[in-house]
Amino acid sequence: MAASLFKTFSDKFVVVLRYCGSVPVTKEAINRALAAEIRAEAGRANLTLAEIGRRTGISEPTMQRIGKGADLQVSKLYLISDALGVSPTALVEAAVAAAEAEAE
Repeated sequence: MAASLFKTFSDKFVVVLRYCGSVPVTKEAINRALAAEIRAEAGRANLTLAEIGRRTGISEPTMQRIGKGADLQVSKLYLISDALGVSPTALVEAAVAAAEAEAE
């Protein structure tokens, strides 16, 4: 039951941030920042979101939603980061830093 409560990355991370007493960052802010990081890394790798989708098996409509800041399942985060050649941790750290900066 507990696993189903935290299906997406941002759900889990918001709980951790609140528990640690960090800057109160909204789920939406994390999603937007993570989407921006994914788009930036895709640009550096000369890939479109559609190409990442083909490499990962994630549908193009889902990739478009992720690129706009939709909830991102942890499993998809790993697939996307692998396709981009970056660690999921690097994506998350950059996204969190951006979301926290936006919140301040």
